[in-house]
Amino acid sequence: MVGRLLSQKYAIFFAVALMASVGCTRKSDTSSNLVIQVPSVSANSSAKISESVSSQTSGNWGLNDSSTLSEINCYAVMIGGPESDLNRQSCETTLGGFKFGPSVVFAQPGTQIALAVSSGSGRVISLFGLRSINGACKFVPEGASPQFASLSRPMRLARKTVELVPGDVTVSLTAAVSNEFIKTCTRDGGPPGNGGSAPGPLSLTPVSPSSNPYRVSVGDSLNFSVSASGGEGSLTYTWTLNGSPNAALTGSNSSATFVTSGSFLGDNTVSVSVTDGTTTVSNSWTIKVNGYSAACNGLMAGQICTVLGVADVGNGAIIANEMSRLKIQPQ
Repeated sequence: MVGRLLSQKYAIFFAVALMASVGCTRKSDTSSNLVIQVPSVSANSSAKISESVSSQTSGNWGLNDSSTLSEINCYAVMIGGPESDLNRQSCETTLGGFKFGPSVVFAQPGTQIALAVSSGSGRVISLFGLRSINGACKFVPEGASPQFASLSRPMRLARKTVELVPGDVTVSLTAAVSNEFIKTCTRDGGPPGNGGSAPGPLSLTPVSPSSNPYRVSVGDSLNFSVSASGGEGSLTYTWTLNGSPNAALTGSNSSATFVTSGSFLGDNTVSVSVTDGTTTVSNSWTIKVNGYSAACNGLMAGQICTVLGVADVGNGAIIANEMSRLKIQPQ
C-alpha cells in the first residue's frame, strides 16, 4: 500500500503543530511507499517556547544546539518498528536511544522525500531538526559521514506511532523543542533504497549558445546558460573567461553574459563549473571574436559573405572602430 504524509507548520500556544494526512492505497501485502513533505518554512520566530534547552556542542557536532524552532533549517526523518528491517540501525540520544530502519538524513525545508516502509502496526515516525551552515544540509547515504562541523546535534521534534493499513489514515504530529538530542548513530548499508530517495548524480547540460565553437562580432554581447540537475545539496556556479574571472564576463548562477571588445579578438574560452560540495561538473565554449558582422557570422558552411568598402592595409586601422571598412573571412 502507499502511505502519504503531508505536513504544514503553524504556531499554536507554545509549540508548532504539524498536521499530516497519510493516505494508503494497496500496492502489495507487505510494503508501503511513505511520501513525506518536510516543513517548508521555519517556525515563527516570535512563537513562545514552553521549555528551554541547553546550548552546547557535543562530540563531532560543530554548532551549538538549537534552542528554538526558528533556528532549525534542516531535518531528518527516521521510521522504526518491531520487525528487523525497521530496527537494524540505532542512535544514542541524551535521553537514551532508539532503533530505526528507513531514514532520510538530511533534508532541506520543503523537500519531499520517499521511503520504502513495510506495512503493519507499530510504525514509529520520528522527526528531528537541526541547524546547518555551509551547505551541510544534504542527503547523506548510509555508510557516509555528514559534515559534522557545520551541523548542530539533531533535536527530536516529534514522535508518533501509527499503523499503515489500506485506506486513508490521518496522523497528527505536534513538533516542539525538547531536551533529546542525537549524540551518535550507527547506520548500516542496508538494501538499496532503504536510505530514502537519494538525488541522482550531479550533471550539467549546456543550453546556449547551442553551437561550439561560436563566432561573434567584436563589440557584441553573448549570453550563456546551462542546466544543472541532481547533486546532494545547494549548487555553486563559477564562470571564467580564459581561465580566470573577468569583468567582461558577468555570471549569476546558471547564466552569464560576455561583453566582447577588441582586446578579445581571436579565440576565447568561456567556462562554467558547478559543484554541490562533493562533486564538480563543468562545460566550456570556444568563442571566436572577429570583425565580421553578426549576419556573416551566422552563415552556414560554404556560404559567402561580402562586406562592401575598401580594406586599407598598413594604415593602423582599429578593427573595433572600423569594422565596416574590412573584409574578413571567419575562421
